[in-house]
Amino acid sequence: IFLMRSSSAEARTLLLVAATSLFVLSVRGSDSHHTSEGHIFPSTCDKYPQHQNEGTFVPVSSVYGGTPHHPPLPTRSSVPQKLELPHRFLLAAKGDLCEGWKRYHSTVAWRRANLVDEILSEPQPHFLLIKQHYPHFIHLRGYRNEPVYYEKPARMNLKELRQGGVSLETLLRHFIFVTEFLWTVVEPSESGKSIYVIDLEGIRLLDFVGEAISFVRKASDFTSKHYPERAGSIYVVNVPSWFNTIWKVVRPMLDESTLAKITIIGNDAKEIKEALLRRIPPCALPPEYGGKSLPLGYSQEERMLWEHIRMISESQWGRSTFAGGNHAVPYERQVNSHRGSQNGP
Repeated sequence: IFLMRSSSAEARTLLLVAATSLFVLSVRGSDSHHTSEGHIFPSTCDKYPQHQNEGTFVPVSSVYGGTPHHPPLPTRSSVPQKLELPHRFLLAAKGDLCEGWKRYHSTVAWRRANLVDEILSEPQPHFLLIKQHYPHFIHLRGYRNEPVYYEKPARMNLKELRQGGVSLETLLRHFIFVTEFLWTVVEPSESGKSIYVIDLEGIRLLDFVGEAISFVRKASDFTSKHYPERAGSIYVVNVPSWFNTIWKVVRPMLDESTLAKITIIGNDAKEIKEALLRRIPPCALPPEYGGKSLPLGYSQEERMLWEHIRMISESQWGRSTFAGGNHAVPYERQVNSHRGSQNGP
């Protein structure tokens, strides 16, 4: 209310920046006018045997093939000489074939310039530190087999990341790495879509300025440009009361197809649970949101990611960068057991 009524130029500027930032956050990976529903899967915990036994998970070597110590790491470098336009890019261009090709050629050039095809083979010496101070998780699947991605931007600790040697560019490179892992290993289907849960618990208006939101903007920019048609549903949860003021500014900027994907929910735990259960089975919903799955960080997908990081380290340096090499331990235990071991050799 103060910002809306204030004659202060700084206050008006802050509101404008917050509204712009929220707009970017809302359309992250979602520039579609069409949603492919995919196949409907039954609501059963039989899909997730790791829920019953925490120690049960599929080794990465069985996903990639090869031996546990020297697996053939995934890559997309074998691009055919004659490019075919992926349907996602045509949809993102609203059916405009020329625009679709323009966007796709831009993405091919971006991938080559940034060595994205080789990124899943790059060592990640800051992986543990980033995981500790930037909570983000790939956690099981929705009813229509969509991988679910959770992110908590309000808990990003850029001060600790900087002190550990993580620059904004390093953080963005990590985000590309995780995005590639999601769409190359977890869900390699070209038509695959995700459920994206953005948890804003604890966020302040001032958080919409500075480096944190700069990261969100840059990450949103390349995901919307180079990973189009990947967001099936977006849930923004635990929004503060002042969020509605900014949302009124942002909402008219979005087209109807994008608005149809976005669900905004306050900090009512029951309402959040009910909304997420419309797209995610109870056995796949983490207990942080009222579900019955393992907590965030303990999913099959996160275990695969940790093992992948270990194998890259052993392939590059002959050992794991994590103390003890206990790659099968999920995120929370790694963080608690190995604080300070974030640096590579």
